[in-house]
Amino acid sequence: MLLVVLWALLAATWAAPLDGRGSNGAPTSAAEDVLNMTVPIAVPTFGNIAGYWRQGHLDWHSLMRVPSVPSEDCANTRRLIRTLRMREEDRVSRLLNEWEGGTEDKSVDGFRMCGKVSEPCVLYGSQDICASDGLCYWCAASSVCLPRVPLSGLSTAPCADVPPVPSLSQWTDVVRYTTGRSVRQHDTSGCAAVITAPVITVTQRPGVEEMYFHWHTEIFDPLYTRLVGTASGRAALAQRRVQILLTSPLNPLFFNYFGLLTDLCPRAIVDLPNNTCIVSTLGLPSQVPARLPTYDHFMRARLLTPEERQPPARATVGIISRRVKRFILNEAELVRQIKSTYDVDVVILPLEDMTLEAQIAALHKTTVLVGVHGSGLVNALFLPRESAMIQIMPYKVGSGGDFFLGFAQRNAVHYYEWANTEATRTVLHGHHLPDSVLKEHGTVHKYVESVRAPVGPGGNPHYFTFWINQDTIVDWVSFETVLRRALCKGINKNFVECS
Repeated sequence: MLLVVLWALLAATWAAPLDGRGSNGAPTSAAEDVLNMTVPIAVPTFGNIAGYWRQGHLDWHSLMRVPSVPSEDCANTRRLIRTLRMREEDRVSRLLNEWEGGTEDKSVDGFRMCGKVSEPCVLYGSQDICASDGLCYWCAASSVCLPRVPLSGLSTAPCADVPPVPSLSQWTDVVRYTTGRSVRQHDTSGCAAVITAPVITVTQRPGVEEMYFHWHTEIFDPLYTRLVGTASGRAALAQRRVQILLTSPLNPLFFNYFGLLTDLCPRAIVDLPNNTCIVSTLGLPSQVPARLPTYDHFMRARLLTPEERQPPARATVGIISRRVKRFILNEAELVRQIKSTYDVDVVILPLEDMTLEAQIAALHKTTVLVGVHGSGLVNALFLPRESAMIQIMPYKVGSGGDFFLGFAQRNAVHYYEWANTEATRTVLHGHHLPDSVLKEHGTVHKYVESVRAPVGPGGNPHYFTFWINQDTIVDWVSFETVLRRALCKGINKNFVECS
């Protein structure tokens, strides 16, 4: 039911033509504005704060995001927090030292650091960006961006003269945050910090930001639509000066997507200093202009060079190689079989280990995407139009079209499935099942054989924990039949001989 509602909410956005062109074939003005944004992406850096640290002005422990030790005497909790502190010490100290070694991340993936330090101000590498974040100020003496509200362990001795808070005399309507709560008021006095950049608030269900599927459907796609849906939003997007406020702290795993929209680090509302004032809020568009480019087109325009945006010259089969669970156990054999049977290129796509730029570039050249049921298949969005996707369904698991067919159709990608029908070609993981189930059936295999196929998300309570998390040995003979269909249709038939 949730998926049905979700698709309905996004249908209006996805139904629009995908190339940002009007009925006469010419780009619409708004679409052209969105696709031609050329302001460089300023990736957060540890460079400036590392120099400040070397001058002895920073206790680097103050940059760690670790919960404080509770006052109650709970040995297990205290042990866990000590472990987290040790991990944070290792991570933060490595980041500071890696910058000096020249290995700092220059990819948009560097925006993940925004959620990995206690104070994002220290990550801004230029005075311009620092000044755009109302919670920060630029210390010219040391060329470093510092928080207006002092951070414990961070000396401001070389930069004692904090600039005054901007005057709000021109604003008649201000939102003030105190202890995480917002109050709209006309009183503009007493603001500890003022956010003048246009603010957009992101609300999310707990945990969804850690799943690529939900990240796209519930967070990034709606956020992008709100930005491009109004002239003020597009203007803020063009200048890369949007302040994203999160209703609760998020895992920064996909903060690199925020970095496509703004140079300012996202902030959780609960982390705002008391008496933080906001003067400009981006509201919901009353009606999204027709034919605006969807965010996958925007991402290609922002991340790929003109050469990388060229259409593929050969058929290329890309196999998503998962690094955590749901493995294709005979991955290497599939590569050999495909290469020996067809005149195509085959690439392994370890998406978790690739930068976002590398992912989009590789997917744009992939004409057949192969992957086990999972969020990686959302990447059908970034394939060439008229390419193909093959979803591998684990043993007894029903169709995955309810999850990923919509992403394929949105980009005119031909959708196929291969299902494992042999119990001997799966590795089951019984530890995902409750003890009561194993006790009732004796073994995990007996439980599996007692369940009637196909297993779907609505008919089995263990669908998301057990059933989809199998490892699979793909049968080449039956898989090749599906692969041939994919290679003989759409863009692929231009490259493959299908007699």
